[in-house]
Amino acid sequence: KLTQTFPIIGLRIRCGTPHARAKPPPSPCLVEPLGRVPEIFPYHLIRTGAADEWAVNEEFTRQSAIRWKHSIPVHNLAGECSLSALTGIICLCDVFVSSDSGPYHMSTALGTRTLALFNFPNPMHYHDVPGLIIQVAGDAGTTTKNILKLLARHVPEGL
Repeated sequence: KLTQTFPIIGLRIRCGTPHARAKPPPSPCLVEPLGRVPEIFPYHLIRTGAADEWAVNEEFTRQSAIRWKHSIPVHNLAGECSLSALTGIICLCDVFVSSDSGPYHMSTALGTRTLALFNFPNPMHYHDVPGLIIQVAGDAGTTTKNILKLLARHVPEGL
């Protein structure tokens, strides 16, 4: 169950098409930054993806539980929704974190604050829209800072 008390972060890391498998960063690269954010404030995490990504999303949740003592509400919706339902999910999110994938392009088109993660530079896929941060590679600290920038309206003053 979602509550509007906490911000909602949507996460899509994999790319659904076979030729694009090299585009996204490895899922473990996000365990660290998404685990740091609740040190400042809690949030809900909605994992999206194709049906064959359900197990990958569950592995991410398992790795997060091992690495971090706190737990955040995680909703694994991989394979559970249509494109129109995905549109509603993205609109519900305060921030959407995605690799270069269809949901990344949907998120920017819908005006959702977006952190787009690229393994390598790919300027032809960048958009020039407000509320978008493009990050090529980068470490966990950079990813954490970028997520917090996009969540700025939720961060308590003084942090």
